[in-house]
Amino acid sequence: SRWLCGIGFGDTPTVCLCENPQVTLEQQKVLRQMQRTASELWAPGRRWTPGEIAWSILTSSEELDVMLLDEGWAWRQDDCVSILATDQKTARAAIEWAASSQIEVPDSDLLLAKEVRRAGYTEVENAPFNVEVRAPVAEFPTPKVADGYIFRSSQASDDLLGVHQSSWRPSELTFADAYRPSFSENEASPLTKSMLNAVEANDFYRRELHVVVEAPDSTLAASCIVWLDARTGVSSIEPLGVVPEHRRIGLAGALSQYAVRAARHLGGHEVIIHPRGDVAYPAARGAYLRAGFETEGRTRAFTKN
Repeated sequence: SRWLCGIGFGDTPTVCLCENPQVTLEQQKVLRQMQRTASELWAPGRRWTPGEIAWSILTSSEELDVMLLDEGWAWRQDDCVSILATDQKTARAAIEWAASSQIEVPDSDLLLAKEVRRAGYTEVENAPFNVEVRAPVAEFPTPKVADGYIFRSSQASDDLLGVHQSSWRPSELTFADAYRPSFSENEASPLTKSMLNAVEANDFYRRELHVVVEAPDSTLAASCIVWLDARTGVSSIEPLGVVPEHRRIGLAGALSQYAVRAARHLGGHEVIIHPRGDVAYPAARGAYLRAGFETEGRTRAFTKN
């Protein structure tokens, strides 16, 4: 367990999680601030929605390292620093805090791209990246899939941990053959029951938007979480997974279509997803494009010269 400590950055609080039993309350405090800021500063092309922030933080065993700013934040992750900034001062403070770590920059964030280049960063060629695919909820296709599969909201009695773990076994992930990492056959998804409980307790989580596909034998074949931001009307899907035995019959695309319809029913006006876009992991992106989503942009990695 870890705790929240203030380090200080001028008049701006900087936080990181260190060893202490206070982790739960303090981590939730930081998470809520990040989500609130992401919602208030939302604009098309932003990389992180409130739901994606929640899933990434609450399902990670890594130390959380975040600087909270008046008009944004900087968030150090495994392979990069993600920055939310709407003005030059905030962007420069966040870049300085990144301390030469690789920085993730969405195509649409012209301010951040300008400031990282000014600070001596250059784009990393051939780095993994995420694309943004989005769909307006109006007039989106009705899901079509093999007979006998049922799309529905999840219930408290559903084995949501089990369907996720089955869908996300590392050795079964859909990497392109030439880029497949070496995984043990026995390696399991890192999601735990306590992590899932924390996700379900988050303010942006809604049970009716944790949707599943029930197979003809009554087991769960797929699941996804739709995170609706009622303030902006924007929903994001994170994660979406299909059990290997039920792949290649169109379930991923059909479930994303069902998710769009579920978001519309609750007042959302568009749904976005941020799958990998590079050649190492093409399957998810392809499924969403075939389902009717359109690509709007991508992220780029910048490193200090």
